[in-house]
Amino acid sequence: MSDLQAAKAVVRAFYDALDHADATDTADVMTSHCAPDLVWRGFHPFNEIVGSERVAERFWAPLKTSLTSLQRRLDMFFAGRNQIDGFETVWVGTMGHLMPGPDLEPLDLEPGLLLDLPMIAGPKVTAAHAYLADRKRYITTDPEIFGGVPTVKGTRIPGVRFLHGSPFASVTFRFR
Repeated sequence: MSDLQAAKAVVRAFYDALDHADATDTADVMTSHCAPDLVWRGFHPFNEIVGSERVAERFWAPLKTSLTSLQRRLDMFFAGRNQIDGFETVWVGTMGHLMPGPDLEPLDLEPGLLLDLPMIAGPKVTAAHAYLADRKRYITTDPEIFGGVPTVKGTRIPGVRFLHGSPFASVTFRFR
């Protein structure tokens, strides 16, 4: 295994442990996989948090308490040599999002700050899960058909723009 793949394996192991940890186990996961003086920069109201245990306590535990069936969806996952230090070290980068399951609970961010997720995001989360179920039911990828381009199941119609509720809405029309 190359050192780039080994570095990615370290991050995969961390994500796997974090994804399978419940709210009470996140501090153990963070301390076993991250530096104790980790600097985590997030969005408001979390902002900057110093310390792996503190990140678990202030961000991951409340999030996992409110969103018990959280799914990590990586869009990009890459590794490369660090030019800044003369290519001596390896950096791993990821980008993606965390998708909540249908079991939204209010998110207690800090004393006096409660985010009512069921009210704010409930209908959108329900719609997203319905979309994913329909996409799974109607869309497929097969390496033997157009090299794996997503197609409508049972057809060779490529480049499908799947719209919720209509598996054959594959063309966007623009009228002038």
